[in-house]
Amino acid sequence: MRHWTLLLFLLIAGWLSASAQRYLQMERRGSYKVKRYSPGDEVTFRLRGDPTWYSEEILEILSDDYLISVANRAVPVEDISHIRRFGGRRWSKPVGRQLYNFGVVWLVFSLGDALIGGTLDAFDFIVPGAAGALGFLIQKIFRRRTYKMSDKRRLRLLDLSFSPLPAGA
Repeated sequence: MRHWTLLLFLLIAGWLSASAQRYLQMERRGSYKVKRYSPGDEVTFRLRGDPTWYSEEILEILSDDYLISVANRAVPVEDISHIRRFGGRRWSKPVGRQLYNFGVVWLVFSLGDALIGGTLDAFDFIVPGAAGALGFLIQKIFRRRTYKMSDKRRLRLLDLSFSPLPAGA
């Protein structure tokens, strides 16, 4: 009997949490890939005609009015001209790490060569330093991506909440 009550409790908890799903969705024309922001996520955006970037937490998504509520105001979705995402591109972090590894290995082999009778010169220290600096620059330059809202890219509000059952059902 306890198993049935636990199953019933989990079903009700899942239904209640699934009943109020609202998203700010960024989509690109001709692509199935989307990026969704839900209440509680931090979004960095720029408004039309304003050069300032705002980084705000989404408090609420008002899909009827097509607004997102942030800390001190409600922002109309059609006024957002750019969205910026952080965290690095998919290729920049691995390339930077591989350049770090290359520099360390070059230095270790150069020092190993010096231990067995080879000579150390400036080139043995310039290559690892340049590889490390290049890896660092690649990770810093490509750490964010800016998306411009245009004909090819748009923002849309999704309200996936369930409506209550009709009275006659």
